[in-house]
Amino acid sequence: MSESKSLLRPVYEEHLNSIFHLPVSETEAIELELVGVEATDAPPGHESFSLIFRAPLNMTPSQGLYRLQHEKLGTSDLLLVPIKADQDGLYFEAVFNRILE
Repeated sequence: MSESKSLLRPVYEEHLNSIFHLPVSETEAIELELVGVEATDAPPGHESFSLIFRAPLNMTPSQGLYRLQHEKLGTSDLLLVPIKADQDGLYFEAVFNRILE
């Protein structure tokens, strides 16, 4: 899948509740589950949405650019920001803003 197509909200909505892998070594990866795809307010002619990922509680809550791998979407570099933690895990958000064609 091309990079531009993979950044569309409907593509992520199709993969809600699926697993993305964050490699931490050549043999180990952390699993992040896509638990939310949310449209946000945007001016006319723009699209804005966020992705919410749930990671294990033992993941370091650090903002950064992470390379996530998905079996159907391929590899994407996303800026993830920690937003909360609860008994189920640590949550990260990626925000997308783009001009519609």
